[in-house]
Amino acid sequence: MYEANSSAGGAAAPPIGGLRRIAARFVWGLHVAVIAFLLVGWALPWPAAWWTYAIGAPFVQVGWILFDDYCWLSILEARLRREPLVKETEEGQEQRAFVAEFLESILGRPVPKRLSNAISYGVLWGGFAIACARLCFD
Repeated sequence: MYEANSSAGGAAAPPIGGLRRIAARFVWGLHVAVIAFLLVGWALPWPAAWWTYAIGAPFVQVGWILFDDYCWLSILEARLRREPLVKETEEGQEQRAFVAEFLESILGRPVPKRLSNAISYGVLWGGFAIACARLCFD
């Protein structure tokens, strides 16, 4: 989840109202649910889950291509929170990454965007291949 009220310049972002905060939390929860499905959707016992994965994975990829490796849910959440899509680091500005920040919150240590992207692409296309194989051979 993106840090509340942070911005690329170090100054606090404008405060957001309750409805925007609720909407942003809903989008964050939806994003977590999509990630959970991508992690286990291929392993579910229902062909409908495999079809959803097989059809949904290319749409996720197209979104990443169209939005420069951002998920449209990340963009929507950042806009609702009035936060930038880049953050300041010791090396300068760095693109924010939902998966990297989610893993950081679980692991308690920084996860580079490059590693989180590799994990994201591996999970997406590995699950896609397994879901398609299950559709073909089950």
